[in-house]
Amino acid sequence: MVRATREVNLMTCSKIMLTFQRQSEGLLRELLEEADAAVYDSATSQVIAGEMTGSYMAAYSATSGFVTLDEEESERLGTLKFKTPEDDPMVVTAKCTRIMLDEKILRMAQSVIGTAESPASQGVWPVPNIKWINGVPGCGKTTWVVENLDEERDVVATTTTEAAKDLREKLARRLGDRVKSKVRTMASILSNGFKPGERCYRLTVDEALMNHFGAIIMAVRLSGASEVVLVGDINQLPYIDRENLFELNYARPNMVAAITQELLCTHRNPLDVAYTLSEIYSGIYSSKTTLSRIHSLRVEAYSGAQIPVSAKNTLFLVHTQEEKSLLAGQGYGSGEGSRILTIHEAQGLTYDSVIIINTKVRRHQIRESVSHAVVAVSRHRVSCVYYTDDADDATGRLAKKAMNAPSKLVVDYNLKTAMQNRDAPIVDALLRLSKSLVASRSAPPI
Repeated sequence: MVRATREVNLMTCSKIMLTFQRQSEGLLRELLEEADAAVYDSATSQVIAGEMTGSYMAAYSATSGFVTLDEEESERLGTLKFKTPEDDPMVVTAKCTRIMLDEKILRMAQSVIGTAESPASQGVWPVPNIKWINGVPGCGKTTWVVENLDEERDVVATTTTEAAKDLREKLARRLGDRVKSKVRTMASILSNGFKPGERCYRLTVDEALMNHFGAIIMAVRLSGASEVVLVGDINQLPYIDRENLFELNYARPNMVAAITQELLCTHRNPLDVAYTLSEIYSGIYSSKTTLSRIHSLRVEAYSGAQIPVSAKNTLFLVHTQEEKSLLAGQGYGSGEGSRILTIHEAQGLTYDSVIIINTKVRRHQIRESVSHAVVAVSRHRVSCVYYTDDADDATGRLAKKAMNAPSKLVVDYNLKTAMQNRDAPIVDALLRLSKSLVASRSAPPI
């Protein structure tokens, strides 16, 4: 897969460079936009065509193929410098050259299993004990990881750098200088392996289902772990094969492992979210037991809506990168503490206020994704509004189910489920809330 991905990226960048050299401006513009790419003169640090945003680990050179970033020169000069031939400084940067770890991962994989010509002879690999902790949105999966960490024997692998940063902050006091070696991204493990003395007995993988299960197995082999703990949510966004080069098997762990523990109480979402998600998560309930946390989901028409573009501390969500670019250009997410992301990018995040926007009239396939809908309606603590002119998609159906449910029905569902889970403190609080609803309905008008 690594080789196939590299070939696709090579062809993409090569085609852009060839089109640039032929001065086919119309086709070049189309290719640059499609690949989120630019033609860049590394000698003069000028963007010749397209747009560059952020940093890049590598670039494509017509003479040398993929070339790496010259980190020392880039830091010294304050501009991006790539290791290009002196007589050919022109390169292509693209989305695929931002993070290029494929070769390092391939070499690391070969160190474990060898190659077709020279397979590694390591004998029979003892299959580790696999535990799978499955949790509903907002149940405190990260808290579970922190509370169950064995400081001496465990290493935690995260799917994103943001998650690694968050966990390190939570564990900094306990782990001190060891925090970076104890909490690592999956990409770091797959590309760099483990230093002597840093291998572990137990590898805990946070948001495990966003990784291909084969990547998890390779990380286990590299770590030497005898036990693996998978922490995630089977109903949220899974691993996505963005290259789609060939059929991938065993992408999810349910082929070889079963859920061993479920975390069913959401401490993030109001009661109506638990109610509407009950058709997806059997046994979900909320710990939010005040009158103001019964209803939180709304659907509003997008056309003509006065959406607070610069609202503070608000997460704006869209389905596609195209919508994200369009709305960001109009100032959405520019308020203090706010941001605009695709739903896929927002998995794991929490905000008090969330605004979901669908700008499209025609229904995109992604809008029928239940996994995307689950993530979209479960990022908020207080309120979530879905602006759309077509509320019959997956997100709209969940939001409308919550909107249309009477408060008593929402509370009683959560009460019944909390009872089934023998959660006494939540049961007591919901009983009081249920009684207050009955009392308010029977009270004579003033």
